[in-house]
Amino acid sequence: MAELTRFPWEPELQDAKDLTPFVERIERLEDLCGVRIGGISAHHDSVMADGRHFIRVMAEVIGLAGIGHVLDASVTVQCVAYDATGRVVGVADEMLWREGFRGLHALSVNLFCQAEPTRFVIFPRK
Repeated sequence: MAELTRFPWEPELQDAKDLTPFVERIERLEDLCGVRIGGISAHHDSVMADGRHFIRVMAEVIGLAGIGHVLDASVTVQCVAYDATGRVVGVADEMLWREGFRGLHALSVNLFCQAEPTRFVIFPRK
């Protein structure tokens, strides 16, 4: 079996600080958008030279109508990072186009936070 090639810009997630317990979902918005967000993981990968914190959040989005069904409208999944005082310090999102969604989508978003985040919220919006 061939060995996988690692690129220098790909961090080893098992070596990163796990922030998954600090990620919250907003289930009411998931219901309104017709999706469920699950399989969430969040990792603090590094601190950049300019002091920004590089965070990677990964998740899967499953349509409530089931595999193979399209959404009634395109949906954006947004991840917001907050510091210890409750200020927003980072935002990232990924668009799920109505035409391309077939009931399951894996996403990976990168947040470059202005301060060390202590809490995250991931939610869909139309």
